[in-house]
Amino acid sequence: MIDHETLRITSSRHPQLTQLLWADTLVDAEMAREWLVAMGRRSALGRLAHLICELCVRLKVAGRARQMTFPLPLTQTDLADTLGLSVVHVNRVLKILRTQRLILLEDHSVTVLDWCELKQLAEFDASYLGFGDLELVRAENAILA
Repeated sequence: MIDHETLRITSSRHPQLTQLLWADTLVDAEMAREWLVAMGRRSALGRLAHLICELCVRLKVAGRARQMTFPLPLTQTDLADTLGLSVVHVNRVLKILRTQRLILLEDHSVTVLDWCELKQLAEFDASYLGFGDLELVRAENAILA
């Protein structure tokens, strides 16, 4: 936590910090808008697919994903709470994603097997994440940062 007076003084001395903080605030607001839309408009399948797409892109950009595989240390209860679903429904939706060969889930890791289909199912557009122009998919189905 930073008190307001310290932030005002620091901002006046370092205007580029003010710009960075403002940009971060705008990205946070855009992410909140995207998730409001997700909760109100997307099906359970679309919500979970969107979450997986977002995590994949964000972790890839952060250097925490290898190819299309990334850690997912969340339980089905955590996913249910995040997506506003029951644990039973999350279990069913995960089964659908696995059966359709869109993802592989093992050892607390997710591998996206078909990025194009998952992205379409999720109605996913990474522009709201604020990373600028990303070439998201290569022929071999890997996300590029």
